[in-house]
Amino acid sequence: MTMLSSTERDAIHDWIVAVSGLAATSVVWADQRAPQAPVGIYIELRASEPVPFGEDWDDIEEVDGAPAAPALNLRHQMRGVRVSLLEIACYPHGAKWSEARPAWRLNQILAGRNLPLRAQALRTGGIGFGRPGKIMDLNLERSTIFEPRSIVEIPMHLLSEVTELGNSIDRVEVEIGIGHGAADQLEDQIAFDDLVVTADEDDDTLAAVAHGLRTGDGPVRIATDDTLPAPLLVATDYWVIRVSANAIRLASTRALATAGTALDLTDEGDGTHTLSDRPDTTRVIFEVAAEE
Repeated sequence: MTMLSSTERDAIHDWIVAVSGLAATSVVWADQRAPQAPVGIYIELRASEPVPFGEDWDDIEEVDGAPAAPALNLRHQMRGVRVSLLEIACYPHGAKWSEARPAWRLNQILAGRNLPLRAQALRTGGIGFGRPGKIMDLNLERSTIFEPRSIVEIPMHLLSEVTELGNSIDRVEVEIGIGHGAADQLEDQIAFDDLVVTADEDDDTLAAVAHGLRTGDGPVRIATDDTLPAPLLVATDYWVIRVSANAIRLASTRALATAGTALDLTDEGDGTHTLSDRPDTTRVIFEVAAEE
């Protein structure tokens, strides 16, 4: 079976970050976690393999491809509800159990899924929830093997359409069913600590270690103690294009950022450069396309 799509994972991650009070970098999927856990209190997410629930329909059709590999010329589409079990674990990770309050944080997360903005974003991401299990405290203070944590499990109902290619069960594309109507979008206000960035004019990027930003985040501003990379200016709004976990590009508008149109850096400037948020810095958590 296929794993959760990046859209589904992002929707769940945004919900956890928005209601847990933790930074985006302190909420991690277990299979994407670095060899070392994040510093301080953090939340780790796991999801079981989605399985069909009820009846699905599927369709097989030809796709252009190499004649020598006919098996790769098939597209297999499936629609229908799938179910998965989401495990949310909160680790004190060095903090005192009484100060970290992991069970309280999980309770906030469970309550937060019903907030109107968050619930709508999750529904639009094709995600519904069943009745959550009980929050379990695993305060194993004397254990040298297991780290103390609180855990809760929630059944999820996934409404995505899966497209598979070839004979393998590799998900290569997921289309989330979004209701048609007037073009609109919902945004979350975000904040982040100032990032020290280093410019590379060859590929128009700014290196920023573990920045936690996504394409479309903004407005952001860049400052320096010497000379900014041209054509960047101080006191000017820019929007982020995510290149990797440690690199971004900048665009002059959110629309250009979403389209991947970055500013062309003609030099790397001098001195130390920092990227910062603004009081109105937001992240688009989903968009509703206009009906054609």
